[in-house]
Amino acid sequence: MSPRHRVTLSPRHPLPGLLLAGLVAFAILAPLALNWLRHPDQLLLRSGQIAVGGGAADVSSPWQNLLAALGMFSFRGDADPRNNVPGLPVLDALMSIPFYLEIGWALWTVTRRGSEAPRGSEGASSRLRAAAPLLSVLLAGLLMLIPTMLSEYAPHFRRALGAAPIVALFCGLGLAVILGRRDAESPTQPAAVPWRLRKAGVPPEELAAGMDRLRWWGRVAVVGTILAASGVFSANAYFVRWGQSPALYYAYDQGLWEIGGYVLGLPVDEPVYVTPRPAGDMTLAFAWREGRPVRHFDGRHAFGAPEAGAATYVVIEHEDFRGGRLLRELYPAASEAKVFLDRDGNVYARAFHVADAAALARGPRYAASSHWPGIALVGYDLNQAAYRPGEIVYLQLWWRAAAVIETDWTVFTHLLGPARADGSAVWAGQDARPGQGSVPTTTWTPGDLILDEYQLQLPPDAAPGEYAIEVGLYDPAAGAARAVTSEPPGQDHVILGAAKVD
Repeated sequence: MSPRHRVTLSPRHPLPGLLLAGLVAFAILAPLALNWLRHPDQLLLRSGQIAVGGGAADVSSPWQNLLAALGMFSFRGDADPRNNVPGLPVLDALMSIPFYLEIGWALWTVTRRGSEAPRGSEGASSRLRAAAPLLSVLLAGLLMLIPTMLSEYAPHFRRALGAAPIVALFCGLGLAVILGRRDAESPTQPAAVPWRLRKAGVPPEELAAGMDRLRWWGRVAVVGTILAASGVFSANAYFVRWGQSPALYYAYDQGLWEIGGYVLGLPVDEPVYVTPRPAGDMTLAFAWREGRPVRHFDGRHAFGAPEAGAATYVVIEHEDFRGGRLLRELYPAASEAKVFLDRDGNVYARAFHVADAAALARGPRYAASSHWPGIALVGYDLNQAAYRPGEIVYLQLWWRAAAVIETDWTVFTHLLGPARADGSAVWAGQDARPGQGSVPTTTWTPGDLILDEYQLQLPPDAAPGEYAIEVGLYDPAAGAARAVTSEPPGQDHVILGAAKVD
């Protein structure tokens, strides 16, 4: 074919590929962008929760996090047992060698190529093109470390997960640098042979080839030693030290998963109560996602019971120090059905079986007979007969659900005394949803009994005398509108009795 008829193939135009990449990126981003447009608070919600350097955080924290993130590869790793053997670096001492060797090799290569390129504008462009691949990989690795640098603590391995492929790449390239390259043709360079061997009478070419093979297998041995020793160290660290760590019982909610499995095996018609984990706990919800409904309350602030019949209570004693004691006080005949132990043999939770929930060992110390639509206040308790100024009045209200309740009521409690300097008669009080939010009224079913506690802090200047206990309900979603009682009729509050202050 003559030169005039020779066909020259030009590189493919990048525009179609760029358009295709843009369409794919748009298709991926569109649902997220639409959600963020509708809920702009979600865009920066999580980053605002974990980011350092703002609000009360130390302004130097990001720089400290930078040093911690850079040191996580070989000096000090993530302390969270969910992510790592606490404090163990990403790389062991042997695997750190090829990692840092490749970083040094990359920087030296960039510097060498830059020094060998011609000077001037074309030389600068040439240097940039020569260094671009290595610089882009290094830059990508640094960018992937930004999430852990901006975390509330560093290093955080899960937030630095994007850097894992780059770290693996650098380790592999570093091993390749150690291994070197074995030429197909044997070198003929007598200078590579020790002088004592050169005097042995063996041809220099043969000696040089032998030395080359010896050096090659030496590098292979070094690389093999690094890989084998690092593999043994990693297997021991993660399958022995980390895999058998007692901390994982709590880090990965093993106890909650065991509770979920136990609850699934209980009779379907028997109410089950769990304290103090809320209904929204993801581990428990996943454990019995296809099982029976479960009731929740926080035993440190409340207690729930059905109107009658058998019931099972699971008290997570690791978190709730009071729920089990209150249960034994109300149901001394309750039997211990199961004990959940952590990996150290300590009690994590206990399950109790109550044969008859109506058979309470005690009722409220002070009776009450106040009624709101669907709600009855049947009594209350005080923890002491008298109080001193500055002490806390523990007020426990006994509620009974009479119907399904659709309003999420908030309870207000006040101690009313003589007029204060500002004209107010309220000396102490607390507003909260029942059980400090753990037993909202919308979760009550007809017949439920709810013991609901409030802590009223007396001021130091509280005068001696009797302080009236005021209780009522209001709906924050309706402008704090108070519920009106049906008994006594037409009141937006009730007075239960008095707390005595000496």
